[in-house]
Amino acid sequence: MNTLHEDQLGQLLCGYVAASDEAIFVVAAEDDGIEAAPIVYANDGFAATTGYSTDAVMGKPIGDFFVGQEDAASREHFWRLPEAEFAMRAEIEFAGADGTVYGAEITLRPLSRTGSQPRYWLGGLRLLGQTAEMMDEHRTIGRNLLARLPSATLFEDRLVFALAQARRMRHSLALLFIDVDAEAMRTAVGGEAYEYLRQSVALRLALAFREGDSLAQLSESRFAMLSAVGRGLDGARLAEKVLETLEPPFRVGDEAHIVSPVVGIAIAPDDGDGAIDLLKAADSAVAAQKAEGHGGFRFHSEALQAAAGERLSLEGALRRALDQGQFRVHYQPLVEATSGRIVAMEALLRWQHPQDGLLPAERFLNAMQESGLILPIGEWVMRQACADAHRWQDSGHGSIQVSVNLSMQEFRRPDLGPLIGTVLAETGLEADRLQLELPDTVAAGDIERSREILTELNELGVKLSIDISTDNYSFGVVPASALKRLPVHRVKIGRATVGDIDSDTGRAAVAEAAIAMAHSLKIEAVAGGVETQGEVGGLKKRRIDVVQGYLVSRPLPAEEIERLLARDRLL
Repeated sequence: MNTLHEDQLGQLLCGYVAASDEAIFVVAAEDDGIEAAPIVYANDGFAATTGYSTDAVMGKPIGDFFVGQEDAASREHFWRLPEAEFAMRAEIEFAGADGTVYGAEITLRPLSRTGSQPRYWLGGLRLLGQTAEMMDEHRTIGRNLLARLPSATLFEDRLVFALAQARRMRHSLALLFIDVDAEAMRTAVGGEAYEYLRQSVALRLALAFREGDSLAQLSESRFAMLSAVGRGLDGARLAEKVLETLEPPFRVGDEAHIVSPVVGIAIAPDDGDGAIDLLKAADSAVAAQKAEGHGGFRFHSEALQAAAGERLSLEGALRRALDQGQFRVHYQPLVEATSGRIVAMEALLRWQHPQDGLLPAERFLNAMQESGLILPIGEWVMRQACADAHRWQDSGHGSIQVSVNLSMQEFRRPDLGPLIGTVLAETGLEADRLQLELPDTVAAGDIERSREILTELNELGVKLSIDISTDNYSFGVVPASALKRLPVHRVKIGRATVGDIDSDTGRAAVAEAAIAMAHSLKIEAVAGGVETQGEVGGLKKRRIDVVQGYLVSRPLPAEEIERLLARDRLL
């Protein structure tokens, strides 16, 4: 009788959960209770049931979607975690993406434990329907919100203050006019239902904005928002968030209604540093977009509008590239300095562009980061790299690791640990054959949170490396006191440090200090960007462990790696 191995069973269960019509999610356990637990996975059934896309809910506390539980003591009692292994069930009120409040049943089961404490909870959500009391509560919340929103006069005062603050802080200020067709809404639903719909629009907008943003209703048809931004083009991100927030249909009774907003964007100081000038610019942008005859957003600045168009075009091309399989992974070997044998392959993303040919990641990295596409594309890279490494294992090269770079966005994603575990299970790669290469900023800021994440990854069995190289003739911002608190196995210094190390005494001193720091912490030191035999010699004198660079090999497509692995030495 054939039986399933644990990894095979895991793959089947993952497939079932992903394809299930039931609303299934996973939250990471938090000391503050379930309501504070961030969602780290949600299947398509969850999206279909609630109206929220999986991207919209990822990382948000599950309690953000509950309503009617303002009493903290009641909530704590309601969500107290059980000691036993049995499922916990509770009925709550859940806010859907369209602003509708539903009765819902939540079921939770411990999914993974550290000692006696759950690390993750597997959740199921079942909507029970909408009651008249819930609709009344929704109306009350909506009326209160609209009553609290600043009037046009008060908003102008806030705008004057925000402009003065922006000048002092030397940052840009985005003013968004958000126009909805109030007349069409009134005609579509009429009477009391119109007020309910208008309140629902206001509630969604309030949920979409960040702390520190200012929201106002200037008329029945127009909302306005102020937000400090790092640069003018960031206004497009805010407008896209508004459009995404208002995109799902609004449910009024048994009917669903579409609201197609038009957003005009003015940026200070580019479009003026006075309140009147900025208000006129935002109004002009709304009028120009309305003249196009459809919803969307428009900058007052033609230059910013063109830049936003180019960025949106690039993001669209990147989405198509992911869907159509245009991305490639090339590999550059890392070799042991003393023996010259290959110890790892670094996975490097390439884009086989239909018109422009093979493009390095540097050409489109910013667009990936700004759009959030770095998460799905990075996940694709990890799966591909692990699958290729497993194939090398099967070919007799089981000692070779594959090294995958993670950005800070990827490092901070709340489902990173479960994602890596799933990828390893699906590809069959042993955990210690995967190395994650991280930027030095993991050791800056909230180092305790970084340590928690790295510890979780280390417990999976994967290897961890931190790139401490910079472009400013030093070795980054990672002091030994921070590095020793992190469970890392390698550190990397780059071309800016190792270039001409055989003749540049300053670079030689920096490299020697970095290597000595690593060795004092019993961490391997890697030198990237090595291009000459003289540089290898200088690094060997300073006891470098591993070298990488064009002297060893340029990055190669996966199909050429097998021949490279067959060679005994590369140095």
